Amino acid sequence: MSQDTSSTPSPEENSFSIQPIGFIASDLKEKFGTPRQAGLCLSVASSIILENSAFNREAITGLENCSHLWVLAWFHKNKDMKARSLVRPPRLGGNTKVGVFSTRSPYRPNPISISACALNGIVFKKNEIIIEIDGCDLVHGTPVIDIKPYIPYADAIEDSSAGWADGDWPILEVSYSPQARAILDKHQLEDGLTEILCQDPRPAYQKKNEGKVYTFQFNAFDISFKTINETHVRVEEITALKDKNGK
Repeated sequence: MSQDTSSTPSPEENSFSIQPIGFIASDLKEKFGTPRQAGLCLSVASSIILENSAFNREAITGLENCSHLWVLAWFHKNKDMKARSLVRPPRLGGNTKVGVFSTRSPYRPNPISISACALNGIVFKKNEIIIEIDGCDLVHGTPVIDIKPYIPYADAIEDSSAGWADGDWPILEVSYSPQARAILDKHQLEDGLTEILCQDPRPAYQKKNEGKVYTFQFNAFDISFKTINETHVRVEEITALKDKNGK
C-alpha cells in the first residue's frame, strides 16, 4: 500500500520539547565501563528516581505488576558531540562503518536511548519514588524521558534478526589481585564488576594492547585492570574515589 508523503509539516509543527520525568541512580559513573547494551550485566542494580508528586504516584499505578520495563532516556553526556551518519560499532572491531540508524550508538540526531530492564520493586520515600531496576546500561544522572511496560506477546519477536549485531559476543575470563579481592569481598562488588569486565569494555581499536592498564569508576571506587591476553583481564587495584577535597 502506498502512502501520501506529499504534505510536509512546517518547522513550527515539527518543533517540540521534552522534559525528563526522572533520573537514573547507578554505580555506573562514566561511559567507559558501562555495559554496551541493557541486560548484559544483571547484577548491576540501578534506580529510576521520580519526584514523589501526586501525578507520579498515580502514573505508576499498576507498574508493580510488570516484570520488565522499557526505559527511554537522553544521552546527556553527548551534548557537545555532533550526530554522525556513520559509526563504528565495537562488535565489528571498531573499523567497519555502518549507518547510525542501524545501531544503538549515542551519536544520534536525537540522543535517545532505549533499555529493557528488569523491575525489582518500587520504594516510596518522602520526596522520591524509587523504581529499582536491574540490567540497566545508563550512567548515574542520566535523564529519563519515559517508562513503558515490556509486553511479551508484542515485544518478544520470534525469528527476529539484528543484522550485523547477530552472533555471540566473546566472554573474557576475569581475575583479581589479592588487594582487589579484599575490596571486593568487603563491599560485595564482585558480581556486577565481573559482568562488566567479562564483556570487555575496552575500545575495539585498543584490544591488541596487551598489558595496558585501564581505569574506570564503579560504585565509589576506581577500578584499574589490564589485559593478560586476548581472553583474560585482571583487576590490579581497587581504590576509593577521592572527594573534592582530595580525601
